[in-house]
Amino acid sequence: RGNNGGRLLIRKSKLSPCSSVSSVMCRDCINELLPDRGRMCLEEGTYFLNVKGCAKCGEKSTKVANRKVKEGEDEDGLYTEEVEYTHTCASCGHEIATHFYSFEADGKTQEYSMDCVLCGKGESTSILYSPTSTDTKAADTKKTEDKKDTGPAADIQKKGEMLTSQILELRKHLPESDEGDDDDWED
Repeated sequence: RGNNGGRLLIRKSKLSPCSSVSSVMCRDCINELLPDRGRMCLEEGTYFLNVKGCAKCGEKSTKVANRKVKEGEDEDGLYTEEVEYTHTCASCGHEIATHFYSFEADGKTQEYSMDCVLCGKGESTSILYSPTSTDTKAADTKKTEDKKDTGPAADIQKKGEMLTSQILELRKHLPESDEGDDDDWED
């Protein structure tokens, strides 16, 4: 980090993979620099509670400028999306902060990250449902039987079957109850 008057030079971290160029942000426009946002990762928008006001004109409204989106998928099925844009003053165009967002999905997990001096830093990982081999075989058999089914009713049925499968998988991980211990029930 380097200081240049009211502007702060910040070298991007692992959370901001959009480019390797450093970005200049205005610390005089922001209440708290790089607040920790936990699992919050925003692809667009502004954390208005953190806007102090434009250091040049005093205006508190912002707009998004220079929005760039990069999407891709590699040969292993890893899907990536990177978004970069600049928060600017809506009145005079003064640059307040550069916002970085990234998303990766590989079929098993989804990873989100955000890095912005104004909006903060955040990371989140979601583990997606992974069917067991018996669930997969049953689903493959069902797919061949139901190839003729299309439309909204078929979609609802498929979603119901997926939820049932997920519930059965979760129940496998619950502790077993003693069936003889139901003394609370009257026969």
